[in-house]
Amino acid sequence: MNSESVLMTVLSGTMVLLPMYSGISLRKRTSSWLLPLALYLNVETLVSLNPIMVDGTGMCGGCRVTIGNETKFACVDGPEFDGHKVDYDELMLRLRAYQENEQKCHSVHCNG
Repeated sequence: MNSESVLMTVLSGTMVLLPMYSGISLRKRTSSWLLPLALYLNVETLVSLNPIMVDGTGMCGGCRVTIGNETKFACVDGPEFDGHKVDYDELMLRLRAYQENEQKCHSVHCNG
């Protein structure tokens, strides 16, 4: 297989796995075993980001993501972006912003 036979990879799924599949390791670490075929062959990678989206207009900022040093909003500008340009460190921090509240609600409403 070579780069002429693969035009693009498209990734959708859990946000935790997207950096690995895009060939980007969190916290700027690099490991050759993490690099997927798409990065090795220099093939465009499109990721579908589905962070918290509250109002669908970008006004709340809940879905803010940095793509190649530019601020974008998944609800307005996406949710599909170049997977090699996503700032996954920032994205994962933003996804954890409500983790404590989510755990409290889960314990109250799901555990009796």
